[in-house]
Amino acid sequence: MQVAYAGFAAQPVSIVIAPAARYDFSNTVASSDVEADSVASALGQGAGYVTVGYLNNSRVVYAAGISGASAATNNSSGEYFKFSLAPVSGRLLTLDRLSFQARRASSSPDRLTVYLLPTGGSAGGQTLTLLNNVSLGTAFTSFNIPLQDLTYQDLSNVELRFVFHGNNQNKGSNYLDAVQLDAGTR
Repeated sequence: MQVAYAGFAAQPVSIVIAPAARYDFSNTVASSDVEADSVASALGQGAGYVTVGYLNNSRVVYAAGISGASAATNNSSGEYFKFSLAPVSGRLLTLDRLSFQARRASSSPDRLTVYLLPTGGSAGGQTLTLLNNVSLGTAFTSFNIPLQDLTYQDLSNVELRFVFHGNNQNKGSNYLDAVQLDAGTR
């Protein structure tokens, strides 16, 4: 998809939007992105997630890794899944959309918050909340978050964090699947 962003340039800049980070968890945490001018990290976890694995081609955190009831507590404790995206040298990122699926087991933390930590651009150095305290069920729910305003343009790096929290901490399992961040560079 080609999108024209006004940004800060005198003329609109044409940017080709493509999957810049994509994780399907077929027994790997590597990204299968197609955007040539950016580099996505493997999907990892903060230091607080001690028991992670795969189940039915989704990424799962088991009970031992989720100790807090609030997203802020778990974020500061390193209890999250994460990945980062950076443009190649001399380029800047423009984000377009984040999509993924998430669920919980029947006696697992029942909330999800997603944070974006950008470097550069108008929001550089801030922690932005893309999804806040959303209730999860036991079936996968698909999320599709548009990221098309000026806040998500001209970035030199981004990190995304998926923080499970809420009731039932230290029990059950939480799952993440089909994660994709669409972006372009200029």
